[in-house]
Amino acid sequence: MKIEKKHHRLIVSLCILLVIAAGLIVFSYSLLFSHSAKPPKSQLAKQPTNTTAACKANLLFMGDTMLARSIGDQIVAGKNPYRYVDSTLRKADMRIANIETTIADPATAVQAPGKLYTFNAPLQAVPMLENEHIDVSVLANNHTSDYGAPATKDMLKRFEAAKLSTVGAGTTPKLAFTALVKTVPLHCRDGKTSVKVAFVAVNDIENNFTAVSDTHTGGAYFDKTAITGSITQARQAGAQFVVVVPHWGIEYQTVPSDRQKEWAHWFIDTGADVVIGGHPHVIQPTELYKGHAIVYSMGNFIFDEMSDASDGQMIQLPITQTIHTTLSKTTADEPALGKVLSIPYRLTADGFPQLK
Repeated sequence: MKIEKKHHRLIVSLCILLVIAAGLIVFSYSLLFSHSAKPPKSQLAKQPTNTTAACKANLLFMGDTMLARSIGDQIVAGKNPYRYVDSTLRKADMRIANIETTIADPATAVQAPGKLYTFNAPLQAVPMLENEHIDVSVLANNHTSDYGAPATKDMLKRFEAAKLSTVGAGTTPKLAFTALVKTVPLHCRDGKTSVKVAFVAVNDIENNFTAVSDTHTGGAYFDKTAITGSITQARQAGAQFVVVVPHWGIEYQTVPSDRQKEWAHWFIDTGADVVIGGHPHVIQPTELYKGHAIVYSMGNFIFDEMSDASDGQMIQLPITQTIHTTLSKTTADEPALGKVLSIPYRLTADGFPQLK
């Protein structure tokens, strides 16, 4: 009997232990699943979620910028021709201007014989351009060599010393036709996204005075073989967009000539993404060709020339890119050009642009 009682107590004890163990197991599992199924709100807030970020940059193009004659006198007197549009320029991510003048030491400047209109701006114009953060100075125009090759060389050296990028002029044809490739940062959450934009500048006006050659420092001109090479070189350098900036057309004509249209379409067909031109001193219309914008003329930007040439437009070219972030990776859409935007202004009596 005693043995049976001991066995009975042992069995009861084992049963009690099994019940307790089973309860502990159930309790542990309930805690485990409750924590995994319903994490605290603080933990939920820390978990990454899928996001989409729109990144953007704006390029700002300015038309015919003449800094000599009475404009030059005002610069020497301490007046800033950009004074009324300075805030607009500073909002842009990159500023591109057609510098339609020579800027050289008067000691080296000898007026080109037989040229009717010649411009040589004071040397103070270079630090002014630097202060206005002009990122790209377009020099392919009919005033690049108004005062001879030595003055053009002097101007190129002064721009280089001021770390001002130029395009469309050089001491050799290879340099003059070389596309300028610039990295443009896009405004994104991480601040690390950027695109490469190339600029190709060529001149079609008075090339008998300004055209570059193996023996003459000057500007790039309309030549299909050379321009095709410039666009190819830009793409090989990683440019995602190519902007051609031609100096062309007929002065004071508000509609583009047949020659402008033919060349504009050829630029696009050859690989340019956008064409933004100057020289006519007045605004000409914008065309959309095969989905690509062609701005035939922006008009005067800084110029001591009134009457019909007093209205102009800056052109804003947006670049966008969308970044997608998930729990596992980050991907980016291909960058895209937005619709060109006209920013109108009117020249003051001093020849300075003032927003309308």
